[in-house]
Amino acid sequence: MQTPEWEGLRERLVLEVQRSLDYYESQMGKNPITRIVISQRQYDTQAMVSALNGMLSAEVTALDLSHVLDGDVELNPEAQQICMSAIGATLRVGKKKSGSQAGAQEAT
Repeated sequence: MQTPEWEGLRERLVLEVQRSLDYYESQMGKNPITRIVISQRQYDTQAMVSALNGMLSAEVTALDLSHVLDGDVELNPEAQQICMSAIGATLRVGKKKSGSQAGAQEAT
């Protein structure tokens, strides 16, 4: 991750994340965020985590769903990156069902 393209991208990414953290603290009146979790990337997750850890005050870690989700297919970092949208959508649908079922129970 030492390409000139990455250097420019990294600077913009760090600036945008830092602005978001500053806004959250100052405008929302919340405590500082101490940990940021990024989704898996196909090939360079650890390099990105290391680069961002060196530039942000919050600790940056990689999300590893292999410790949380069981399945027939091994969830290596590449599979997690490829399937992240589907995994997120599936988890979101499950959460919505729980919420709407809870609301229906309260109404009865």
